[in-house]
Amino acid sequence: MCDLVREDGRFLRFDWTIKVDPDCAFLPHRLRAHLWPLRVPAGASVYIKNTNEDVGLSNGQFLGAVEILSKKAVMTYFDNAHDCQKYLGKGAGEDGYIKGCMDALGVGFMKGGDILKPDYASSYCKTASKVAYHPLKDPAVLQTCYNVAAGKPMDWAHNLAPGAPVR
Repeated sequence: MCDLVREDGRFLRFDWTIKVDPDCAFLPHRLRAHLWPLRVPAGASVYIKNTNEDVGLSNGQFLGAVEILSKKAVMTYFDNAHDCQKYLGKGAGEDGYIKGCMDALGVGFMKGGDILKPDYASSYCKTASKVAYHPLKDPAVLQTCYNVAAGKPMDWAHNLAPGAPVR
């Protein structure tokens, strides 16, 4: 997939590249409000730590459901992907791999801890301070999330995604 992004080249026209998992509800119109206050300098090579969840539970407060990298960070990755694959392997999971690669390459990070809400419940989508909600592993639950975010009534029959832990 990364080769397709590099070959396509459209990422070069934008300041940020965002990768979102298919089971993640992503509300892009909310993202600017999270990135703007960080005041990332033009041309900086950074990725965004996207959650405030416990460091031990979230890969250092970076979860792969939504990955946000500056243009320079993506270019740095493309220039060095072979080394990351060679030395880091792919056993850490996709988010562990990209975070480990970024850190190894000296790409900086900034904290946008309120971007991602990791939970199985679409009812959290009414929390307007968040940008992404994951894992919502069912199309009806994802749609409920988007509906709730748009101010429509909550469909409680499709609130919890499959695999939600019983509490």
